[in-house]
Amino acid sequence: EKELRSYHFSIGLQILKKAIHTTQAEPLSLVAFIALEQIIMAKDMTVPDPKVRMSLALLFLRAGKHSIQVAAFPSALSYFERGLSFLGEDGWELNHELSLRLHESMCHACYLNALPDRVPAYTDMVISHADDFMDQVKCHHITMQTLASTGNFKNAFDKFFEVMKQLGEELSPNVDP
Repeated sequence: EKELRSYHFSIGLQILKKAIHTTQAEPLSLVAFIALEQIIMAKDMTVPDPKVRMSLALLFLRAGKHSIQVAAFPSALSYFERGLSFLGEDGWELNHELSLRLHESMCHACYLNALPDRVPAYTDMVISHADDFMDQVKCHHITMQTLASTGNFKNAFDKFFEVMKQLGEELSPNVDP
């Protein structure tokens, strides 16, 4: 079993070395997705080199974002989970921006996959590590959507008014029609 996982991981890395010649603005190739699937099949293989880990985390972020664009929400969730696994305990220190974007994207993927109980964990991570409030806005928006989608409209509106206040807009929750 461990040997098989090692093979999947090695195959995935070898394919990636040949397939990745795109900039971050260009979409990943089909071959790159095949390589990432090989790495997913390797499950919990550890990668000691932080530079390789961050590169893999970025590729999984890109794959997850592409998956959301084509409405492949379960795939997006899987790619983001794998990307997060490569960050490791030192991910926030090694690449704060990548860690922030992966957690934010995971929050979004949980919402899109109707996993409302998982949204707060990722939102909390973003909020606790954000440099400023604007880094938190997307997660607050997803929180509002999640609350509304689960029928918790009062808390969704309360969150909306809280966010607007932090953005400098004082709105009264007592609006007459």
